Amino acid sequence: NGGATAGPSVDPGSVEERMQTTQGVLKVTTEIQDKSLASLQHTAQMAAQNEEVAANTNMQLRIQTEKLEQANNELNVLEMELKRAKRDMVWFLRNAATDKCLVALF
Repeated sequence: NGGATAGPSVDPGSVEERMQTTQGVLKVTTEIQDKSLASLQHTAQMAAQNEEVAANTNMQLRIQTEKLEQANNELNVLEMELKRAKRDMVWFLRNAATDKCLVALF
């Protein structure tokens, strides 16, 4: 027979090509995994920074809320004082009118 074989022939060059291709696939896969890992690490850093910003914002909001509540309480006190002053002023004016009437009678 003229060198024909019944099964497929194994060419060492094709095995080497396949190994290079396999190594190439492994290299590309490793690069993709490295990029994915770097991206995930960057995402984790951004998430940590966002948490810090959110915590600071929350603290500032609490401080501002406390200031607004304090201002509201002070305004309520002023409103009560103004109502009392108005009541006192009305009382004084009535007394002054009564006094004028009494002076006019005598």
